Amino acid sequence: MRRALLARMAGVVFCLASSLQAAPLPADDTCPPTLRIEARIVDPLGGWESTNARVGEPLERQSVAFFAGPISAGAQLKPQRIRRGMRDGAETFVHQYTFLGRFPEGVSMSCRYGSTSVVVHKVLSAVPGQCTVSFSSRPARGEIAQVVCQAQ
Repeated sequence: MRRALLARMAGVVFCLASSLQAAPLPADDTCPPTLRIEARIVDPLGGWESTNARVGEPLERQSVAFFAGPISAGAQLKPQRIRRGMRDGAETFVHQYTFLGRFPEGVSMSCRYGSTSVVVHKVLSAVPGQCTVSFSSRPARGEIAQVVCQAQ
């Protein structure tokens, strides 16, 4: 009888754990993998011309960062775990963020694109439970920093 009760309890715990798996964040809470920008010189210098070979081509997301509250507050969060590796002669990184505690002003995600200063950011609609960011120190053209977040 005791064994049967323990088996039933284990089954209930397994069912509860299965139903409590974290769901991904809404799609609009992840910055776009690519952006199209237009850069031009507004005040050219005498005799100098500018050429932009990437006009209209997408810029890939190359890094992702998280902040406590709005990005303007400057409270960048550090990953709890960093894994390093090598692939095709470039160093690779996996940063794991776990969002514990209170975030009264929410959590912001910021993303940098291409070899530019272009950054997009927003306060997420909900504080994630965990986010994992994977990227390369020398991304190949078309290589995009990956970000996967799970809701709490």
